[in-house]
Amino acid sequence: MRKKLRPIDKVRASRDGHEFHEAWAARKALQLVMPLDEFVGLAVEGLAPADQERASAETIEIADLVFYYGKRPSFDWANSVVIAQVKYSMGSETIPYRASEGNKTIKKFAEAYKDYKKNHGAANVQEKLTFELITNRPVHPDFRKAIEGLASGASLTGDAKKQAHQFKTACGFKDKDLVRFAQKITITALSGSLRQNKQQLSRVLADWSVAPDAMARARLGAMRHLIREKAGMAGTGNNVITKIDVLDALELQGPEDLLPCPASFPEVGKIVEREQLAAVISKIPNLNKPLLIHADGGVGKTVFIQSLAKALGKSHEIVLFDCFGGGAYRAKEDARHLPARGLVHIVNKLACDGLCDPLLPNNGAIDQLVKAFRARLSQAVATLQRGARGKQLLLFIDAIDNAAEHANDKGETPFPKLTLESFHHVGAVSGVQLIVSCRTHRRSKSKGTVPCEEIELKPFSIAEAKKYLRNRVSKLTETQVLVAYSRSEGNPRILEHLALSDRGLLDSSEIEKVIKLDDLLKARITKALDEALKRGHKEPDINAFLAGLSVLPPPVPLGEYADAHSMELGAIKSFAADLAPLLEQTKHGLMFRDEPTETFVRESYGSDQKVLRSLAKNLLKKQDTSVYAASALPGLLQKLDDGKLLFDLAFDERFPNSITSTVGKQNIRYARLKASVLHSSRKADFDRLVHLLVELSTLAAVNERGTDYILENPDLAIASKDIDATRRLFETRTGWPGTRHARLTIARLLSGELSDASRHAVNAEDWFRHYYKQNEEFRREKGGPERQDLAAIPLCIVAQGRGSDAARVMKRWKDWYAYEVAEHIFHLLQQAQTMEVISSENVNQFLDALKSQPGMLAAALSFLELGAARRRKLIGQLASACKKTKTIEMSKDHFSKQDRVIRDGLM
Repeated sequence: MRKKLRPIDKVRASRDGHEFHEAWAARKALQLVMPLDEFVGLAVEGLAPADQERASAETIEIADLVFYYGKRPSFDWANSVVIAQVKYSMGSETIPYRASEGNKTIKKFAEAYKDYKKNHGAANVQEKLTFELITNRPVHPDFRKAIEGLASGASLTGDAKKQAHQFKTACGFKDKDLVRFAQKITITALSGSLRQNKQQLSRVLADWSVAPDAMARARLGAMRHLIREKAGMAGTGNNVITKIDVLDALELQGPEDLLPCPASFPEVGKIVEREQLAAVISKIPNLNKPLLIHADGGVGKTVFIQSLAKALGKSHEIVLFDCFGGGAYRAKEDARHLPARGLVHIVNKLACDGLCDPLLPNNGAIDQLVKAFRARLSQAVATLQRGARGKQLLLFIDAIDNAAEHANDKGETPFPKLTLESFHHVGAVSGVQLIVSCRTHRRSKSKGTVPCEEIELKPFSIAEAKKYLRNRVSKLTETQVLVAYSRSEGNPRILEHLALSDRGLLDSSEIEKVIKLDDLLKARITKALDEALKRGHKEPDINAFLAGLSVLPPPVPLGEYADAHSMELGAIKSFAADLAPLLEQTKHGLMFRDEPTETFVRESYGSDQKVLRSLAKNLLKKQDTSVYAASALPGLLQKLDDGKLLFDLAFDERFPNSITSTVGKQNIRYARLKASVLHSSRKADFDRLVHLLVELSTLAAVNERGTDYILENPDLAIASKDIDATRRLFETRTGWPGTRHARLTIARLLSGELSDASRHAVNAEDWFRHYYKQNEEFRREKGGPERQDLAAIPLCIVAQGRGSDAARVMKRWKDWYAYEVAEHIFHLLQQAQTMEVISSENVNQFLDALKSQPGMLAAALSFLELGAARRRKLIGQLASACKKTKTIEMSKDHFSKQDRVIRDGLM
C-alpha cells in the first residue's frame, strides 16, 4: 500500500517563500559594499521609484528584485538593469524546473519587456535590460537548451523543442522579437532549502565579523530587517537598497574601513628584467614553505617583488601588500603593521575580486582574526579552483622588516610575522603561497624562528647594468658601463646615482673608486647638513636631529622640529631640498619616501641610545613651546623603555603655550597617560599603574568631549595647523557617518586637497540622501546632518567653480533654514579665501547666482565681509526677491544656539 503523502500547508509554504526571498536578497545586498561590476542598487518588490512612474502595474508586479548597475539605481542612469523573480517551492525542491511551470513568469517578463520598449526605446532596452528567474529547484537541462536554442536560432529536437514551443507560446513573440527576448532571459538555480539559505546568510555575516558573536548576530538581524522594511509599507517610494543602506546596517563608516592600507610604491623608471626572475617564478608554485627574498639595501627587492607579481599574475591570483607605504608606515594613523589593519586589508583585496567574503573591522582577539584570515584564504582558493584547477593564491608581502622594526618600537605584534608563524605552527593554507621580502641582516627579527625557503637577490650582472644604464644615459660607451659597474658593484641604487650625476663620475680614471650605498647616503646627508654645521650647530645636535627623523612619527613639522633642536628653519629646508626625493617635504612636514635612506639613518643614528636620549632631552625642554615635541615625546620614551620619565611626564603640567584651549591640553595629557599605562602594564609595575588608571579614567570622558569639539570645529583644527588635532579629526568615527564625511569635506578643502574633499562630499551626500528617506523613529535613533554638515556640500561645489550649482543646492531649503546653513557656508568661504584655497572669483560666481533666494542673500549680508559695491548689489537683489515673495516663512519651533533670524541680514 502506498504511503499517503502529508499535505503541504499552503500558508506556511507561502511564508517560507517570503523568507527565502528575504534571505537570498540579503546575501545579494552584501555585494553592494564592495561592488565588482558597478552594482549600485537593489530594488525590492518593484522597480526603483524613478522607474515606477512610467511603468505598468504588471511590470511593477513581476519585479521581486531589480538589480541596477552603473551610476545610479534607475533605468536612465544605469548601464544594466536586471529584473528578477524569485520562485521557492518547499514540496518540489528536488524536481527540475520546466518551461510549463514558468509560463506565467515568462508571460509577465514579456509584458515588462514590451512596457520598457514603449517607455525607454528599443535601443536602450536592447542595451540595458535583462530578466532573471531565480529558483531553489534545479533547472531541467532541456529548458536551458530551449532558451539557448531560441536565442541563437539553432534548431531543436525532442523535449527541448517542446519546451521551446511552450516558451514561445507564453511570451507571444515571433521571429526577431522572439530571438531578442530569449537572449534577455537567464535562469539561476539555487540549491538548498530555506533553512540552509538562512544559515548561509548567517555564516556570511559571522565570517565578515571575524567570529560568530553577538555583534555578528546583531548585524544579521539588521540585514534581515533592512530587507523587510524595503519590501513592506516602509519601503513605499523608498524600496531601493544602496551601499549606504548596507553600510548603515553593518555599522561601517565607509568602504575605506575595509581597505585601510593602500600601497605607495615609488616610480623607478624603466625596469630591467632580472636574470634570477625566471628561476624564482618556476619555484614559487611548488613551494612547501614560505619564500623569503632578501638582499642588502638598494639591490631592488621591491621592484623584484613587483616583477614576480606581474609575471605570476597571468596564471595565478596575486595580492601584493606594501609594508613601507611610502614612509607612512610609522604614522599614527597608518599602523599597517597591525593584524587588525594588514590582515583585514589583504582579505578585502580578495573580496573586491569576488573571491571570498569581506572581513569587517572590529576589536576581536588576534587569534580569532588570524583564524578568520586563514578561512578567507581557503575560501578564495576554492573559488579560484572552481574556475581553473591548480590555480593558486600568491600572497606577496614586501618589506616585512619595516613592519617588524616599527612593531618592536611600539611593543606590538606585526602581522607578517604572525602570518608566517601561523603557516608554520598551524600549517600552510592549501593552495596559498606566501612570499615575503626583507633586508638580509634583518631576517631573524622579521621572521623569527620560522623556517623559510630563502633566496638572496643578487646585484645586477654586467649585462643587467648595461640595460639599466642604456635606458638612462644617452650615448653610453662600453667604458662608462665598465666604470659604472665597477664602482657600483651592480647595486641599482648606486647605478642610479652615477647615471643621474655628472659624467665625470664615469671617467675611466674613477674605475677603482668603489662606492658603497651607506657611504653614498652618508655623503649626501653630510652635504645636506653642511649649512647647519657652518652656522655653528654641534654634531651631537645634528645626530639627534637625524635620529628623530627616523624614529618619530611622520610627517615631522619643519618649524617645530627645528625649534626643538634650536636649529634654524633655513638649515632644515636646505637639508630637505638636498635630500629630495629621498626625503620629501610635504605641507605637514618631513618624511622619508626612500626606504634605504630611512634605514641608514635609523641604523646609524636612531639605534644609538645616547643620541635618542639627547633627542628626548631636547623634546622634554620644549614641552611648553612645541606641540610636536609634546605629542612625540611619549612614543620616544616608550622606545627608550624609560618608565620613570614616562610616569613623570604623565603628570607634567607643562603644555605648549600655543595651546590655549582645555581641549588641546587634555589631548596631550591623554597621550602621555596612555603611553605610561602601556609601559607600566608591560612591566607589571602595579604601583604606578593604579595611579595612572585612576587619572586616565577621569580624563577619558573629558578627552571624548575634546574629540567632539574638534568635530564641531574642523575649520579651527585646520587653521591651527595642529597635526594631532587634524589626525584626530581624520581618525574619529561619528555616531552618524554622514557627519564624519561632511566634516572631512570641510577639513580637506581648507587643507587645499580638493580631490579628497570632493570624494568625501560625494559620500556625505549619499548619507544625507539615505537619512532623508528614513522614518522619524530612525532619524531620532541614528541622528542625522546638522547645519554645518549640510554646508559642506555647497562649499565644495563652490570650490569646484560651480557657483550656480551650489546656489541650486541651497534652493531645496526654506529660506529660514537656508539662512542658518549659509551662516556656516559664508564663514567657511571667508576662511577659505584667507587660506587661498578658494578664489574670490568662485565666491563672486556663487553670490551672482543667489538673485532670487532671500534667505541666502540675507545670510551673505550677515556673515560675509563685502565691499561697498557688492553689498549695495546684494541689498538691491534682496529687495527685489522680497517683492516677489509674498511671505518669508520663519521657524516657529526651531531651537538654535544663537538668537539669529533671517531679518538679521537686513541690518
